[in-house]
Amino acid sequence: MLKKSIGVLCLLINIQVFANFPDFDKALYQPLKEKKDISFEIQSLELTELINEKLLLKVPTDTLWKVYKLHDQEQIDLDKFKDTSESVKKVIQEGFLSKASFAWLDSMKTYLDSFKFLKREDSVYYYEEIDGSRGIEELRLSFSRGVLNVEMDLIDQTEKHQYIYDRMPWSGGSLVLISVYSQIKKFTDLTETKTDITYKKLSKKLWLPSKIKVVTTQNSHTKTVGKVERSLTELYQFRNYKIDQKFASDWFKSHNN
Repeated sequence: MLKKSIGVLCLLINIQVFANFPDFDKALYQPLKEKKDISFEIQSLELTELINEKLLLKVPTDTLWKVYKLHDQEQIDLDKFKDTSESVKKVIQEGFLSKASFAWLDSMKTYLDSFKFLKREDSVYYYEEIDGSRGIEELRLSFSRGVLNVEMDLIDQTEKHQYIYDRMPWSGGSLVLISVYSQIKKFTDLTETKTDITYKKLSKKLWLPSKIKVVTTQNSHTKTVGKVERSLTELYQFRNYKIDQKFASDWFKSHNN
């Protein structure tokens, strides 16, 4: 869920004027919105090391993971893992694509297509999931002073996310996503995550993520051990962007046969 909510639910400007949320894509800095063919590389020593530990693999920690997006298709190149099970490939795909999506962001309008608007109370807007496929019982949204608050009740956990925006000298007045704070509570376990995004100039009008820092803290309580706290810091380096140069198109053509 978090993968699609980060950056997806970020199109709320002056929402108090509306009974329901309109499409605010034009208010957000989304330079890749109209781009159909996107390719770049991600490097994360920490996530690669975690993958090796959890999935019993031996991938070099300095591996550059290639990302390809063509229209609605998104994939990590896993050609080196042809003999690996599909379940393992899925874990790797989800791990890296959840960070890769910061480069292009997704449409809130598309996301909310699977929700039914219920009501508005003060500045909070309430939704319920139409088909219940993701187990979201209630979704609450509000926006104030450059901060989008997203809260959701799931079957077995609650989530709170804050998306922080700012106008940059290079964003032409559009709002840029710079940080995300998340809290996920499941029974007595609480996971808190802080994500900071650093942008780099690729051309006169194009700035894209160059580094993402994610700090995750997990707190749990058990009868035998008591309170346990663990913290993990991950760095994601984005490089070698190829925009509308047919890299993704060629890759998908060679992999869809």
